[in-house]
Amino acid sequence: MLRHLPRLALTLLLTLAGSAAARAAEDATAAGCLYAPASPQSLAGLETVADYQSVLRSCHAADGRTSVAVRTMSVGGTPLLLLADPQKLTTRLERAACWTCTETSEDALAGTRMMRAIAESAAAPGLTHRGFLQNAGLTHGAAPGAFVTGDLCPSRRPLDRAFLDRIAAQGPHTPIAL
Repeated sequence: MLRHLPRLALTLLLTLAGSAAARAAEDATAAGCLYAPASPQSLAGLETVADYQSVLRSCHAADGRTSVAVRTMSVGGTPLLLLADPQKLTTRLERAACWTCTETSEDALAGTRMMRAIAESAAAPGLTHRGFLQNAGLTHGAAPGAFVTGDLCPSRRPLDRAFLDRIAAQGPHTPIAL
């Protein structure tokens, strides 16, 4: 038994190293899919973001990760997905090419923390049921013009305060809703 110990230790070490290498490769793949644009020096033109759509899709990555796509868009010509983790309630932008997605429904996701939170919010007093993809925010203003709204979803990234400062510098009473 003792004479096999070095071989057993080597086998265990190689197994652990293989697992660590597989995790590192998976993390590298995930990092390569994450979309993190450089901080802009000025406001981006309207043409930068195209094909923006609300969706509800179940998505799977080649490395085994799963997520729910809630928006699709193209930024600077790169197709992207806004993905939500239905259990952790976190969001991130990733390249669409890294994911295979299929249409899903609220019913199919009913057991997730995300859909339970949405159902609880929709059940608030005075509200009629609104589905996942219905706009619950501002839909029009009292005067013509452009209005910027934002969702404060849970995120690891801080609020882009510089963006809001640049908009506010445009003049008094700049219409911003968060």
